[in-house]
Amino acid sequence: MGAYNHGGKIGVLVDVNTKGDVKHADFQELLKDLGMHVAAASPAFLAGTDIDEGFKKREADIYAAQLKEEGKPADMIEKIVQGKLKKLASEVCLLEQKFVKNPDVTVSQLLAETAKKIGGEIVIKSFKKLNLGDGIEKKEDNLAEEVAKMTSGQH
Repeated sequence: MGAYNHGGKIGVLVDVNTKGDVKHADFQELLKDLGMHVAAASPAFLAGTDIDEGFKKREADIYAAQLKEEGKPADMIEKIVQGKLKKLASEVCLLEQKFVKNPDVTVSQLLAETAKKIGGEIVIKSFKKLNLGDGIEKKEDNLAEEVAKMTSGQH
């Protein structure tokens, strides 16, 4: 399990299986780098096969609306949307994203390179990004109402 903390505001956990040397410096650096990557790139899914159909449909609808607004011919929109959906995985899937510290390799290529160095294999099982304050509802203060209550004698 790798953990990464970015400025006390973003925390990342990455669950990894390996059959290699977990004490190897390259493996330890990989865990930190994976956490940093997730913090920076905010992947929504682990792999392209994990993208759910609802997400794909919403994205396809957005792409189609944008293309229609741009004046693209109706018969071309579907083909363009399909191409954009194929590219989508490289944007939202951790394993297919370009590694933030070296955009010449994908995260899956980084895993393969590190696996060779540590003499084993490395598989990311899951990851979770936590942002400070996520899920907390902020109380909405209405200063005018507060002042009105105080001046009208209602407390």
